[in-house]
Amino acid sequence: IEAETPRLYIRTYQEEDFEECLKLYSDKISTKYFDHGKPRSPQEIKKYIQGRGRYYFDRGEPYGLFSVFSKDDHTFIGQVDIVPTPGTLEIGWIFFSEYHGHGL
Repeated sequence: IEAETPRLYIRTYQEEDFEECLKLYSDKISTKYFDHGKPRSPQEIKKYIQGRGRYYFDRGEPYGLFSVFSKDDHTFIGQVDIVPTPGTLEIGWIFFSEYHGHGL
C-alpha cells in the first residue's frame, strides 16, 4: 500500500525500515507522546514491529505500520499505524522530533 501527500510518501512497513525504527522508537523525545510515553528496548521494538507491522499485512489486510518519508529527500521521518479496534480504527503516528511542529 502506498500513498502520497504534497510533502510525504507513505508505504507499508518493510524490513529495510527496521534500523530507522530502532532509532525512532528508542528516542526519548520522539516517544514522549506515543503509546506508553517512553523509549522502547530493541527487543520491545522488534516485538512491536512484528505485532503491528507485519501481522495484518501477512493476513492480506490493509492495516498495520506504514513508514513515512519526506518527498524532498526521501528521508525516513517516522511511522503511522492503522489498527482495527472494536467498531473503529486506531490511527497513531510517531515522527522523529526534528519533524514535530511542521504540520505534516
